[in-house]
Amino acid sequence: MRNAGSDTATMRMRRLLLAAAMTGLAACANASAKPAVESRVVYSDAFTIDTTWASMQGPYRVMDVTLTDTTTHEIVWVVGYEAAIVDADSREPKSSEFMCHSNVDVDMARHRQIFGWQKFPSRRLFTLSEGQTEVNLPDGFGIPLRSDEPLSVTAQVLNHNYHGAPIRVRQRITVHYVRDHELRRRLVPLYQRGINTLVRLDGPDGSYNSDVMDHDMHEHAAAEGMGADSVPYHDHEGRTFAGHWVVKPGREVRTTPINGWLDMRQDLKVYYVAVHLHPFAESLTLRDVKTGETVLASKAENRPERIGLARVEQISSPKGITLHKDHQYELVSAYNNTTSQNRTAMAVMYLYVEDTEFKRP
Repeated sequence: MRNAGSDTATMRMRRLLLAAAMTGLAACANASAKPAVESRVVYSDAFTIDTTWASMQGPYRVMDVTLTDTTTHEIVWVVGYEAAIVDADSREPKSSEFMCHSNVDVDMARHRQIFGWQKFPSRRLFTLSEGQTEVNLPDGFGIPLRSDEPLSVTAQVLNHNYHGAPIRVRQRITVHYVRDHELRRRLVPLYQRGINTLVRLDGPDGSYNSDVMDHDMHEHAAAEGMGADSVPYHDHEGRTFAGHWVVKPGREVRTTPINGWLDMRQDLKVYYVAVHLHPFAESLTLRDVKTGETVLASKAENRPERIGLARVEQISSPKGITLHKDHQYELVSAYNNTTSQNRTAMAVMYLYVEDTEFKRP
C-alpha cells in the first residue's frame, strides 16, 4: 500500500522540476531572441609621444571606417562604441591618460537623404575622451545606419604628464552593432543632439539664437590652438560663440541657456547621455529653469597628483527623460583649476534622443 504523503511529496517534486524546466526554456528563448552583437575593430596610425600636449592640441589622424559589406544597403544598428590606447607594435593596453578624443562622424547630408530627415542634427555620432572611453546604449536601443555609409573616425592623443623616453601608441576603435534582419523585435531608434557650454566671442548681448541674457558668456576668452575641432558657431543674430574656453586659476561656474541651441519643435525623450569634459572639471548639469529641477547631472573625478580625468559619469535611462519644448533649460559647468596656469575647458552633453521621424529607407 503506497503512502499518501509520499505520493504528495512526489507530485510536488515533479511540479518543481517542471517549473524549473519551463524557466530554463524561457531563459533560452529570451537569450536566443537577442540578436548577435558584431564588432568592427580598427587601429589608427601610430602616434609618437615625445612631448607634452594639452587637451585638443595633440596630433590626430582621420580614417574612414565601414561596418559591413557596402553593396547590400542593409540597415545596421550601432549599439556601442569603445576607444582605447594601445602599444603601437604589440597592441597591448597603455594608459588612457594619452587619450584626447575619439570622434565618430557621418556624412550628415547623405544620412538625411537616405532616411528622409527634416531635422538638421550634428554629424557627430560619438565623442570619447579620457575618463569616458566607451558608450553602451541601453538594451533595446540603437542608432540606425545604412551599410554603405562610411564613418569618419578622428583619433587624437594628448600628454599632460609623461616626460620619459618617446613611446609609440595607437588608438584601438571598436564599433558594436547588430544587423536589422536579425532582430526579433524592433529597436528604439536614437540620434544624437549635443548641447555645449558656450562663450560669446562677438556680436550683441544674448545667448545662442535667443534674446536670453547670459553675462558669463563674454567674461573669458576662447581657447586658441584647439586643433581638430575649433570651428566657431554663428547664430542668426550675428553672434559668434566658441565651445572651448580658458579657465583661469581657481574655481569657475558657467551657465549657458541652451533652448536656442536645441531649437525644440517638440518634446525630446533622452535615453542616454555621454558627457565630455576636460581636466579640472568638477561637474556638468542640465537644469530646468521653469521648475528649478536638475534634470541631468554628471560628476567628474580627476586623477590624484597628476593632470587628467580618471572618470566622467555617464547617464543611462531605459525609461527615458523628457525635455519639454515649453520649458527653459540651462547647462551649468563647474571647473576648479588648481594650477597656477590657464587651462583649456570644454563641456558637452551628447543627448541620445528618440528619433520619432525614423522610417526604414
